[in-house]
Amino acid sequence: MITRIVKEPLVHFLLIGGLIFAGFSLFDDSTAQPDTRQIVITQADLTALSARFKSTWKRAPQPDELSAMTEELIRDRVLVNAALDLGMDQNDALINRRLRQKMEFFAASIAEAIEPKTAELETFYQAHAQDYQTPPQFALEQIYLGDRVAPETATSALAALKAGTDPEQLRHPSLLPKHFEMTPLRVLDSSFGTGFAASLTPLPIGEWAGPVRSGYGLHLVRLSDKSPATLPPLDQVAHKVLPDWQSAKRQEVMDQYYQTLRQGYEVILPSPDPAS
Repeated sequence: MITRIVKEPLVHFLLIGGLIFAGFSLFDDSTAQPDTRQIVITQADLTALSARFKSTWKRAPQPDELSAMTEELIRDRVLVNAALDLGMDQNDALINRRLRQKMEFFAASIAEAIEPKTAELETFYQAHAQDYQTPPQFALEQIYLGDRVAPETATSALAALKAGTDPEQLRHPSLLPKHFEMTPLRVLDSSFGTGFAASLTPLPIGEWAGPVRSGYGLHLVRLSDKSPATLPPLDQVAHKVLPDWQSAKRQEVMDQYYQTLRQGYEVILPSPDPAS
């Protein structure tokens, strides 16, 4: 009989309720008096609720809908306050992480209000020039010689090519394009393998040269044009530089803000373990 009663869901609810009430008694000395703490709902709260509803449903809420949302907000605040009274926020990694994020968002909002001076943006741009350079580009024709050809055979093929041999007589069957218009280094590397494009830099324009190794084997290459990496004027890439500056400034402000807060604490670490 007693076992059956203990298993009843209602009994579980009453037991949990009793524990919560006991918790309040421990943390609140005024349990003998009515709780006079206030839950203040401002006009800004109601406006925010209405805006959230409108963004979802594309219309303003009806009075009963706004009332229901307001009651839900009150419920949130009452239960959050109760959880805080019971110390449920203590040593909770998830809550700590969320609170840290909110503080970082707060610091970030300060950084977002800062507008860089032209000289400051230029300094940042020059310090990170490699991020904004136009990469080297090459226009070329290539002859794929195969993946098993010996370097000596490739050298002989190059001599024959310069002597007037038809390139098609030397070309090994392949799905690789024969011609590339002005193509960035990274695109060529994605086609032939990392390092292929860098091998093109010292080659002359208008002459067959090689062999050049790719991820597929050996190639003979004739460049028709090439351009080195260039740094465009700031005004041409300001739309990229400004967000990067803002991101760096946001991190700088957050770090400074953290260091300022940290100075208000005495940090006590455990003594080193002599056995370690």
